[in-house]
Amino acid sequence: MTPRQCSEAPDLRWQEPQDFNSSSSGQQQQLKWAVLLTCPDEHLQSAEREYAHWLVTDIPGSGRVAEGRVRLPYLQPIPPLGTGLHRYALVLFVQSAPLEDQQENQQLAGDRLAERDFSTAEFYRRHQDRLTPAGLCFFQAAWDPSVRTVYRHRLTDMGAEPVFEFRWPAPYRPKMQQFAFSEPFNLYLDKYRDTKDIAEETLKEKLKSVHPFLGRRRPESKYPLAVPAEGYQPSWLKEREAQKILRQGQWRDLD
Repeated sequence: MTPRQCSEAPDLRWQEPQDFNSSSSGQQQQLKWAVLLTCPDEHLQSAEREYAHWLVTDIPGSGRVAEGRVRLPYLQPIPPLGTGLHRYALVLFVQSAPLEDQQENQQLAGDRLAERDFSTAEFYRRHQDRLTPAGLCFFQAAWDPSVRTVYRHRLTDMGAEPVFEFRWPAPYRPKMQQFAFSEPFNLYLDKYRDTKDIAEETLKEKLKSVHPFLGRRRPESKYPLAVPAEGYQPSWLKEREAQKILRQGQWRDLD
């Protein structure tokens, strides 16, 4: 799923077993429910902590989450850019008694990411005599543009959106020779160029051929390689231009 698809709190419904509403004396008692949505992969400072996205307790029954007590308002998934897929777990608890805990009794606005610092293990350890896990489902989500809006306009303690980039191991390159006779010099030199510089060159070439409002500036020829080049061009430059026209090699992403 995408964060944009999860921008609103879900409408939860579940099947309530009859035996959950029976006490040891055989009398019927109305048990309540609690819902927790958490992500174990999002925390920006600790691998052992989580961010809670939703916490509602004292829910009277299935489909009646809105009647429960909102301890932490719903927050859509916010996986940072460059971190790939994140796991999100939605846990349903049977609640046998009110959660008399000062920490959970504080109704938070949820507008600060620090308020959502959470640990499911610690939470359940404090309330294991009143909460019983009854259901679990999970999904995965990766960054999309809606995450940027949340970081900029809702989370007040975030100065900017966090962005991550994976650092690939540096590829092995033999020591550069002054005279390389094994291959064309332009291909040889490209081996020692930064891949970001090559990608930037490709992007600039792509922007040259696209009008910001009208699309492509000129139609492509049916036989592009049959059009003669203007002026003299060395063989390596002719091959480079041919690859650009055919979208090969460095230029395969021009379209």
